[in-house]
Amino acid sequence: MNKHQFLEAYFIDRRKSPSFKWAKANDQTIALSVADMDFASPLSVKKGLEEVLDLKAYGYTALKEDYRSVFEAFYLRHHQLVINDDEIFFADGAIAAINQLIDCFSKPNDKILICPPVYHQFARIIKATGRKLVTSPLIKQNQTFVMDYEDIERRFKEGLKLMILCNPHNPTSHVYTKEELSRLGDLALKYDVYIISDEVHADFNFRGYQHTSMLSLEKYRSHVFGVLGASKTFNLALFAHSHIIIKDEKLKTAYLDFQNRHHLGSPKLMNALASYYAYRDGDEWLTLVKELIEDNYQIASSYLDSHELYYARLEGTYLMFIDLKPLLKDQTIEDFLKERDLSLNLGKDFGEGYDSYVRLNLATHPKLIKEALERIVTKGDNQC
Repeated sequence: MNKHQFLEAYFIDRRKSPSFKWAKANDQTIALSVADMDFASPLSVKKGLEEVLDLKAYGYTALKEDYRSVFEAFYLRHHQLVINDDEIFFADGAIAAINQLIDCFSKPNDKILICPPVYHQFARIIKATGRKLVTSPLIKQNQTFVMDYEDIERRFKEGLKLMILCNPHNPTSHVYTKEELSRLGDLALKYDVYIISDEVHADFNFRGYQHTSMLSLEKYRSHVFGVLGASKTFNLALFAHSHIIIKDEKLKTAYLDFQNRHHLGSPKLMNALASYYAYRDGDEWLTLVKELIEDNYQIASSYLDSHELYYARLEGTYLMFIDLKPLLKDQTIEDFLKERDLSLNLGKDFGEGYDSYVRLNLATHPKLIKEALERIVTKGDNQC
């Protein structure tokens, strides 16, 4: 199957669906906001779930015996990351996983660090669990955003308990290098700060950028938790399911005790099976999706370059972080987008100081990317 055949087979017009992204869209709106895709998941997922439904008796049912080996093989194949059976813990999605790690490894009023602009749910979870939110803003460096290590060290000195790292980074798409992660890891060891590494976008890397999991750096495993999942990779957010990976024995023991006390860790079978069939059979699908996202990035970047608009280069994820300030004049970003019938994520939702930024989702049909960018730079004719 080539890219054109893939689009014919898998692209879905979701305007009439209950999709969060498209539910409020009118016939003219182009919605490129919420981080899911306008592509059907791998066919193997649908076929696998149908097999379960065909059982007709829906009593207690065991997870497939080879679930862990299929999951482990995927990460070894795609990331050269070795994961062992006893290092895998289950949660109902990435946010639930992070929430549980916060509850287990910190106490109310403990300080937790994030680096904005970053996924807005991190700040919400920290506040909702009664912890104190601490921020260390990223630094814009050419066409990417990097950590301010001097500022992070100052924050660590203040007595932080945890840091939530997003790698690849949402919304800037930065893929952290081994050197960057090692520098952060050295600070974590020095100040005894534990890092929750959210790596749910790990399978999207472009143009030579390679994802390095913090879990792969043996030196720091005593202070690292990994959160991995198929929801972004294979468009499975409906089936809330994720994996917490813990390699340190003491941390594993503590977390297992936490799960047992709170009756956590048993995956919802249908959710887990969706991931299972995608991990097992979805490689070709993923390759074609990545090729389409790369093509869409080239379309978008060409428009933005021609109008000298700043954007963070695409390294990972399928998200572009774009500054529209030169086009806004006296308009608010909300009015600018409304006038053009565009639904994008607002930069200010990811951190202070990004009122003129938007996050644009590239995981859709190229014609929608082209039309959206024409509307942005020329106001368009509002016709899809």
